[in-house]
Amino acid sequence: MPEPPPPDLAAVRQSRRRWVIGLIDGPNMKHLGKRDPRLFGKIASIEELQKLVVDFGTALGVEVEPFVSDHEGDLLEHVHASAARSHGYLLDAGGLTTVSEGLRHALQETHRPVVEVAFYNLIANGEISVFTPTVIGRAMGLREYSYVAGLLGLVLALDDETFLNPDAPDSPIVRRGGQPHAFRSG
Repeated sequence: MPEPPPPDLAAVRQSRRRWVIGLIDGPNMKHLGKRDPRLFGKIASIEELQKLVVDFGTALGVEVEPFVSDHEGDLLEHVHASAARSHGYLLDAGGLTTVSEGLRHALQETHRPVVEVAFYNLIANGEISVFTPTVIGRAMGLREYSYVAGLLGLVLALDDETFLNPDAPDSPIVRRGGQPHAFRSG
């Protein structure tokens, strides 16, 4: 019996907008394949992970731009350089998860929604992320599938014109044609 065709993932979306999603991986994430397999599974490399997320994004009809660095300054520069073209971010801050106020502030200042992803359940391991107060969602504990779950949730949220309640009188977000634009100041 022939295999059925793959599902049309873009069919689950409310929009055909081609969002640009920044995928940011921080310190130690370059070393996938060498890390504790109980937490990180059998994924062999950061390139394998990036391909998984980029391919899933393509199937959803969005563009995913991966970036990885072990250096906080490089991550900050990337966020500042990519903010104008990105509609949202997936973030695994890696070794900076519990300490990086600088990266948290840089992402917050983009006024773009951020979903934090993690291979393992940070809470179950007693870790407290500094990003929790500023991200719009988190997907963790599903190994590499946390990235897929986070991307799906972020894309569906961006497609939803009521996302972040843009019609509220004090809402900082401005939407035109269903797409988030600049945030209102003050």
